Amino acid sequence: MEYRIKFNGVTTLSEARYAAAAGAAWIGFPMDGALAAAKIQEIAAWLQGPELVGEYAQWPVTATRLDHFQILGFDWIEGEAKGLEGMDAPQRAIVRVDMECDFSALPDAVVLHAATPDIWLKRKTVSGGRKWMVNLSGANPGNLEWLMEEKPFAFSLDAVGEDQTGLRDFEAWDEWLEALESL
Repeated sequence: MEYRIKFNGVTTLSEARYAAAAGAAWIGFPMDGALAAAKIQEIAAWLQGPELVGEYAQWPVTATRLDHFQILGFDWIEGEAKGLEGMDAPQRAIVRVDMECDFSALPDAVVLHAATPDIWLKRKTVSGGRKWMVNLSGANPGNLEWLMEEKPFAFSLDAVGEDQTGLRDFEAWDEWLEALESL
């Protein structure tokens, strides 16, 4: 089975390089102040292949988004469905959804991002055939039956940070990548 994967919340070069080497389609950088723009540019300069995603807690105004696309080189923007109402949603957007969100106001081209497999399984039937990304960070890599049956468009995994400066345990990511390879 072919799969696309996004690594969420990447804040270090080691995480970004791991994600790129693992064949990531997207690498997400948190835009909540965890990283300075210069750090994102520095990390991005080492990457080749994955598309870059600016991950926002609150959707920024259009001018700020355009600046981030141009200055930081983002290919995509990601944010919560709540707060997007009345804004011009960019076409290359990943929209985090929950059990309550209304899909009708979202452009068809956006990728819907479910925080859990349960949300995705319950909401996908009312989303009109849109592309879905499902976060697997809280799921068990040993239980892939639903994955083989449902085949979402993409998956995401959360970064968990360094154990101490320069030391990062990639065991959780390794487990998922090994499980996905067995499909």
